[in-house]
Amino acid sequence: KGENFAVTRRHREELGRKVAVLNPFSLVEDGKDQFNPLDYIRPHELARDVALVADGLVKPEQGDGAHFSEMARQLVAAAIEVIVTQEEPNRRNLIAVADLLLSANLDGTLEAWAENTDLVGHRPAQTAATTPMTSAATNSVIASRRALAASPCTSAPSSASNARSVSTRSSRSP
Repeated sequence: KGENFAVTRRHREELGRKVAVLNPFSLVEDGKDQFNPLDYIRPHELARDVALVADGLVKPEQGDGAHFSEMARQLVAAAIEVIVTQEEPNRRNLIAVADLLLSANLDGTLEAWAENTDLVGHRPAQTAATTPMTSAATNSVIASRRALAASPCTSAPSSASNARSVSTRSSRSP
C-alpha cells in the first residue's frame, strides 16, 4: 500500500493537487497530515453532524449488546456536542472528547449535566439523565473511550483538566 500511495501522490501532485495521507502509525511516512472531524460540524446542523461523527466512533452491536452500544453512542454524541459548543476552537477535537469521557469524574460530570440543561444544552443533559451506568453500559462506554483514545483522527493535543472544566462552564451559543 505504501508503494501505491507514493505513485498516486506523485501523480496527484504533478496535477497540482494537494495530497494528504492519514497515516496514524507512520507506516508510509512520518505522519504530518491531520484530520479533525469536529471541524466539519456545522452549528445549523449540530444534532445531525454530531450524530454522524458519533456513529462513526461507536461500533453498533446486535442482540443483547445493542442497547448498550446505543447508550455509548448517545454518550459520545453528548460529549462531542459539549466540546463543540463550549470549548475554545483550538480544543474542539477528539482528544478533548476522549479527555472528557476518560475523566475520573465522569459520573459527577453527567450528574451536573442532568441537573442543569442550561449548563450544556438540552441533548447532553437529557442523555446524562437517561444514561444509567450499569456494568454492561460501563463496558460499552469503556470500549468507546478506548476507541477515542486510540483514534488517529485528531488535530491538537490537550490536557485532561481542560476537558473536565467543561462540566462546570456555562453554555455559549454556537
